[in-house]
Amino acid sequence: DGVKGGISWNVAGKSVDDVVFQLYQNNPNPFKEETQISFDLPADMDATLTIQDVTGKVVRVITRTFTKGNNVITLNKSDLIVSGMMYYTLEAGADKATR
Repeated sequence: DGVKGGISWNVAGKSVDDVVFQLYQNNPNPFKEETQISFDLPADMDATLTIQDVTGKVVRVITRTFTKGNNVITLNKSDLIVSGMMYYTLEAGADKATR
């Protein structure tokens, strides 16, 4: 557990100081109206989420500065120009993951 100013922080069994890059499965999956993509970052940093269809065509790109720890991006059906199976890739610093 991390201790900050006499307050102990514990997130899902990990100290906030031990947060590592992690990309999670979107939820719900499959989705009808909206889905959430969550990920953990080890520091405040710029990150890019790229969504592609099964042919590799880029459907949407989201780039912004996110905070250390858990972050969530909510996507509505109207945000995407295609339907069906899609993949998403998160790039942040030297880290990259696809789901």
